[in-house]
Amino acid sequence: EQAADQRDYLHAADPARRYVELIRAAMVAGEAHLNSPDGTHPENPDRWGWTAFEGGGNVPNYRAKGDCIGWVDCDAVYLEPSAAYRVAQKMGGQNDGFPVSERTLRKRLSEGGWLATTDRDRGKVVVRRTLQGHRRDVLHFNAARIMSDESAQPAQEAQEAHDTGTE
Repeated sequence: EQAADQRDYLHAADPARRYVELIRAAMVAGEAHLNSPDGTHPENPDRWGWTAFEGGGNVPNYRAKGDCIGWVDCDAVYLEPSAAYRVAQKMGGQNDGFPVSERTLRKRLSEGGWLATTDRDRGKVVVRRTLQGHRRDVLHFNAARIMSDESAQPAQEAQEAHDTGTE
């Protein structure tokens, strides 16, 4: 039980994990959304912060909820770093707040294995992608890492659990 309490404390203290949880919560709460790369609603829009509404005809229309914080393309999520950080701060509230600066967060996301890719050639954790017709520097995540509690567990923690037999 003490080991489980320690693990829960460390999970709560991990700013990268907290960031992902807050981004997920923001989309569920209607405080943020992700667009498709062309700026329209993505596939499975209700999963990414959009809501269906009656607009005539048999096909539902969708409306974005909250701030746009990035884009989703198949299994890739591209977060606009500053917009997503602001939403995480807002969702963290005054009591919890967000424990680290945006720059430190980027470093922790990279070190913790949260990012799908980084730009090693430029020495940056952001990657360049063309989204909505503009070249942008974004944080690249695997979509499952953003939306699933289980898959949000970094690979190194899964390996540690396997190594110690605590899976």
